[in-house]
Amino acid sequence: MLLYDFYNFNLVQRSTIKSNITLFFSLSFHISFRKMSSIKSLLPPKISVSGVTGASGSTAALSDLYSKLPKGPAPKVQPQGFLGRYYARYIATSSPAPILHVSLAIGLIGYTVNYHFHLKYHKKREHH
Repeated sequence: MLLYDFYNFNLVQRSTIKSNITLFFSLSFHISFRKMSSIKSLLPPKISVSGVTGASGSTAALSDLYSKLPKGPAPKVQPQGFLGRYYARYIATSSPAPILHVSLAIGLIGYTVNYHFHLKYHKKREHH
């Protein structure tokens, strides 16, 4: 059976594709193994004495810096502003109160709009 090889842009036998796939995976394993071994050769040996590297002064400065940092968990940040406090009080605690607040706000806005366009004109007259 002839199939189109999109990598080499030609027609090839089906058995050839299987052998190419097998060859590709075997080569990729060997290449990755070779890369890993070459990376290991670039790493320096472990040096336990800091005097050999000459980094004792910078190590002392670094340890001094880290000793001045605060320890323990970070303090809680107090929410600021109306939306921050509202979120911390109702939404972060999964309270059902925001549903009530939204329904009351919609009712209040609806009544205000209704009063402005309809109710204030019927204070002293009959309803038509």
